[in-house]
Amino acid sequence: ALAIVLIDSEEAYGRWMRVIFFSSLVPVLFGFVDAATGGVPTEIDFRIRSTFSHPNIFAFYLVLMISVGFYFFKSNVTYIPPAWRRAIPIYLGLMLVLLLMTKTRSAWASCLAFFMLYALIFERRYLLWIALSGVLALLVPDVRDRLLDLSQGNDMVNYGKLNSYAWRKQIWKEGLAWMEPARYLFGYG
Repeated sequence: ALAIVLIDSEEAYGRWMRVIFFSSLVPVLFGFVDAATGGVPTEIDFRIRSTFSHPNIFAFYLVLMISVGFYFFKSNVTYIPPAWRRAIPIYLGLMLVLLLMTKTRSAWASCLAFFMLYALIFERRYLLWIALSGVLALLVPDVRDRLLDLSQGNDMVNYGKLNSYAWRKQIWKEGLAWMEPARYLFGYG
């Protein structure tokens, strides 16, 4: 409803899009502070969350800001000054680095899907850059370990540790087994 009330012209649209994009400066800058101070410690290393309560939330925020920034970079909109447009690729690169440091695989996949879709529809030469960046990302030990982590912890043995995908499957399996068909309509409450 706010969008309908606040955006009544292309100028207002441009102003609010700038507000949305440049409001990301604080979380992005704090993301680097978070990385410098150790972020959220995990068993092996750390993940960054910036001003958000969890690294996954920050990761999907970054995916949104990366897509908005890429829109600004690739479109010929008049509400972004040329000097700012030239700085956007650097800012996008910084946000991509932060996205890797969140170690959120699903956000990596959604960002990859965004760029793949753009490349397939508009500029196929980007497919080469996407493939090259994927190979380079696999050279980063934290990224490689996070992806290889999916191949471990797939089976529940006693109180063994499950990876995030197997853990979600286990919760759904146990939750669906707990439900009685007689209570599907009205639930337990």
